[in-house]
Amino acid sequence: MDSAGSAYVAGTRLSSNPASSVTHAFGPQGDAQAVVFKVSADGSREVYETTSGGSTRADGLAVAVDRAGAAYVAGSTSSVDFPLVRPLQSTLGARPLWKSTDSGVTWTPLEDLPFANLQTVVSHPTALSTLYAAARDVGIFKSLDGGVTWHKASRGIATTHRQALAIDPLHPQVLYAATASGVNPGAIYKTVDGGNNWTLVNSSTGVVQQLAVDARNPNNVYAVWDNGVTRRTSDSGSTWSPIPFPGTAILSLALDPRAGQNIYAYSVPFFSKIMSSPSFIYRSVNGGSDWVQVTTQPPASPGLTVDVSTNPSTVYAGLSARSMDGGLTWTPLPPSPVSGGDTSAVAVDPSGTLYAAVFGNGMFVSRDRGQSWTPIGAPVPPATYFGSLNNVTSIVPAGASGTLYAVVQNSQTSGFVTKLSPDGANIIYSTLLRGHVSMAPVSTYAAEPGVFTTQNWVDGIALDAAGNVVVAGATRSDDFQMANPSQASNAGRADAFAAIVSADGSRLTYSTYLGGSGDDGALAVATDPQGNVIVAGQTWSFGFPVPGGVLPPAGQLGDVFVAKLSVPGAPAITSVLNAASFQSGIEAGSWVMIRGTNLANTSPGRLWHSDEIVGGKLPTLLDASASRSMVSRHSWSTSAPRRSMYKLRPMLPWAWSMWWSRITAPRAWRPPRNCRPLRRRSLHTPALLTLPRHDCPTTRP
Repeated sequence: MDSAGSAYVAGTRLSSNPASSVTHAFGPQGDAQAVVFKVSADGSREVYETTSGGSTRADGLAVAVDRAGAAYVAGSTSSVDFPLVRPLQSTLGARPLWKSTDSGVTWTPLEDLPFANLQTVVSHPTALSTLYAAARDVGIFKSLDGGVTWHKASRGIATTHRQALAIDPLHPQVLYAATASGVNPGAIYKTVDGGNNWTLVNSSTGVVQQLAVDARNPNNVYAVWDNGVTRRTSDSGSTWSPIPFPGTAILSLALDPRAGQNIYAYSVPFFSKIMSSPSFIYRSVNGGSDWVQVTTQPPASPGLTVDVSTNPSTVYAGLSARSMDGGLTWTPLPPSPVSGGDTSAVAVDPSGTLYAAVFGNGMFVSRDRGQSWTPIGAPVPPATYFGSLNNVTSIVPAGASGTLYAVVQNSQTSGFVTKLSPDGANIIYSTLLRGHVSMAPVSTYAAEPGVFTTQNWVDGIALDAAGNVVVAGATRSDDFQMANPSQASNAGRADAFAAIVSADGSRLTYSTYLGGSGDDGALAVATDPQGNVIVAGQTWSFGFPVPGGVLPPAGQLGDVFVAKLSVPGAPAITSVLNAASFQSGIEAGSWVMIRGTNLANTSPGRLWHSDEIVGGKLPTLLDASASRSMVSRHSWSTSAPRRSMYKLRPMLPWAWSMWWSRITAPRAWRPPRNCRPLRRRSLHTPALLTLPRHDCPTTRP
């Protein structure tokens, strides 16, 4: 409520229930938008209603208002394109695509991707660094550098929801893409210029589950729809017709690149009280015009895989059996971790090496055509406890060199804080607050609030006396951004957090975890006149941090907690002097001495511009940004005012940081000259202190 008595309410507006009362809308509308509306003091009218959305979902969970009548909205979003203005964090932190360059031994997430809900990735058959990605949330993207950078490649497609994607192996500038669920009618699009432009080639009621291009005759393209019909085009998409199929319907199919007319398919299982039909394997030798049921081998998860490194091709039914004669006969494979029903993805590279991902049990490789399997690294490590898991849904080899891509089912959400103008018509600033998605299982009790099933969220907001924004929520991440924390690391599963954003939205001045080994989350936050942060929430941790080591009573999971957090004082510089003369007069290359209070709380640090030296003096403000020259700091712990030594130097090709040793060097790298231990006299310790020079590397980073 503001000083005039007007009320502010935050919540969620579903796109399935649109309203004409929205006065201002920011971002795509997606499935749901965070909403805030202002009601007049007498309750007679709605003054404004503002929504903030994205390609998927955003929820408004808390609201505050300042003296000027500006509303601050906090909540949670799963949208990569949530509207941001001067953000502290600008990416969602989802990790839907991982890469390995050593045949799966190690995996690295491709960071800051422009999509989150990835469905399909295809690799160019010869230019192996060229990738195409179809995302359920924001459309089709293309990368020319192995997934490091991406640009949108969806021109001509009416919707952002994509599911299936296939590339013509003989003419790789030709691709086909299909829309995902929620788009009616479903549609198939084609590009002939590598994704620059797309045209509609087919549409129908339903969703395309799979697209496949005949490697021998790419005029033949197959589309498996979820409405029970599989369509084929023999003229590159100009005309389409259903293919006859003797089973219930095609669930998935696999084409033999060595013999394009050879097709293998799983039928859809059907069960009812009156009749039932299990899934069967069918094969066709004439492009799907006629089919023969394979009676000797049942289907196996996750589907059919064709290995063209042998002649004839080897066909795998899941990883429980294989055929080396076109599906006429099948040989069972030895029992293994990948032969059960939990295998979620299988792939084979051009050399015949098999890769498999198992739900909750990591990834494996076979170099003897499925006879034996060796564990390898995995984006989603084996689960150590039961819960909802992220899952590898597909593996994409890029050639036979050992480069692999893994698509990981994504469950990322991020907290957000948005400040609106007093009339709700403009965003003053808007930022995400999150860590990266956790790959650990999510296991919750029935009594936990629904928001506890997500990854990062903000559901408490308040303003302190200085106008700083105080927020609280929870995170499952182990790298949530910290600033002067009282608890610097996640103690397990979901931990509550509290954070303070400066009044102008430019800095995170305080951020800390709060929790134990189970699920903990803040649900509300307030401040007192002394600037302390009071957080209330629920805990499912027996080891929730309580002063004096007091533990919650056994069996009291879900207890409410109230925590009072003492926020470290703001850092302040009182003087900047020449370290040799203890007088004013600073120039590039000289040592400087900084005196102030709470300098240990300087986050992320102070970086000076060389042109900030005016009359031989450095400014004492702490809110400047990095530029051509920087200062590197070494300090020691003490609660009293103290001096810290800085070295001012022209900015070299590597970056120096005040708070952490992060040095990125050019290729022709040499350590800096005159790198020797720093000797410094403390105001509180008469003796000289010899400290290691953390800014002087001895080897190339």
